[in-house]
Amino acid sequence: MNKDRLNDRTPHIFIVGLGIMNLKHITVEAMDVIKRSGHILFVDSGFGVESFFNSHCEKVTNLASCYKKGRSRREAYNEMASLVLDSALKKAPVCFAVYGHPNIFVYPTYLIKSLAPFFDLNVKILPGISAFDTIITDLGIDPGFHGFQMYDSTDVLIRKRPLLNDVPCLLWQPEVTGIVEYSVRNDLMQNLIKLQGHLLRFYPKDHEISLIRSSSFPLIDPVRTNFQISQFAETVFKTKWAGSIYIPPVKVRDIKDFEFAESMLRKSSNKNEELDLASIISQHSGKAHFLKDFLSAAECDEILKCFDKIEAKPGKVNTDQLKPEVRKSPVRFLRNGNFPELHWLFQKVNKIAYEFNKAYLNFPFKGLQSNSFQLTEYSSGGFYSWHQDFSERKKRSISISIQLEPPESYSGGSLELKTHNGIIKAPKDRGTLIVFTSNTDHRVTPVSKGIRRSLVGWYLFES
Repeated sequence: MNKDRLNDRTPHIFIVGLGIMNLKHITVEAMDVIKRSGHILFVDSGFGVESFFNSHCEKVTNLASCYKKGRSRREAYNEMASLVLDSALKKAPVCFAVYGHPNIFVYPTYLIKSLAPFFDLNVKILPGISAFDTIITDLGIDPGFHGFQMYDSTDVLIRKRPLLNDVPCLLWQPEVTGIVEYSVRNDLMQNLIKLQGHLLRFYPKDHEISLIRSSSFPLIDPVRTNFQISQFAETVFKTKWAGSIYIPPVKVRDIKDFEFAESMLRKSSNKNEELDLASIISQHSGKAHFLKDFLSAAECDEILKCFDKIEAKPGKVNTDQLKPEVRKSPVRFLRNGNFPELHWLFQKVNKIAYEFNKAYLNFPFKGLQSNSFQLTEYSSGGFYSWHQDFSERKKRSISISIQLEPPESYSGGSLELKTHNGIIKAPKDRGTLIVFTSNTDHRVTPVSKGIRRSLVGWYLFES
């Protein structure tokens, strides 16, 4: 080895990520490398990419030719790494440019980095915007809330990886599960069925998941197909475009250390927030309270957009029976995680329920029932007679209702509650939150005109 050359840390090979959005995601740092490299070797099938490189460098090589139908992907990756190393030995610096991020599912990066020291070559890797970056943006997910797990689909099968169903999950490259040759789909369906069976060990068969692909062009929207996990193999096999599988959490992991959580809440809450919550609780002498303008009109509209995306079911009573003489109102269930763009809603309502419990009940708090809100619709003639949300079977302690429609859009449909002050009518103002103990008798009077829609949730206590 040439020790003088090895001690010189000037990179001979730059490996740069080009991002996902065709040429729009190239960083300033990557652009500087592209301009001063003597040879650009790239893997990116985006429109205009090769012409772009030719305008900045005299020597450009498209490594897509390394892929050949029926050829092992590993052979293609070995050839790519060999060509990059050979070019750097002849005349450095060279640039190896790849789609996305160079360290995310780019095996040639690993090969080049591992082999370069044997040829006294220095390698520098520059980051790019990855598919993970764009997918969590498209889904509206912040991994800081529930964490994140992601795996290559084939790796999940080989290692029989256990999956946490209370943590969001991303499966990469499902369209090549167990496939080693380029552009060959032999045994794919069989492999996908195996993977589906593995997923069903951790998720219910009707759990809704997504096949998603971020946009590579500025004027094209991301592509997303939603389906039940029991349809996984068939959907992936029939889909003609490559994407990733997003599996939302089935539930949110319960808080175990309430004392620590409460101490954090006290430290993080500012004085104004504490005063606002105190004023809500002191408005009435009974255990039913109203918070007007809890949601804005825009936030209500965002929730209402979900109505048409969720299958409606007949509303049932506490006994889980259909009783049209007691209730006439179809319902839909909004599960936390199925609509990542509404994650803020769960956080916002959960905080009110937590403060209400702390002020009045001080029960061991378990959280939102089924980690879901109920979207309730009362059209003309719809009603729900006097009832309580609490039962011995359903250990509900706190009930929440939010008015989603403008009061002028319907007639009737008043939410009435029996409190210590007698029967009171909840305000109909749009965005108003009503919170009350679940053993409070309440009803929704018949709607005579228009449609009343509301969001309802129940919070459980540990029995």
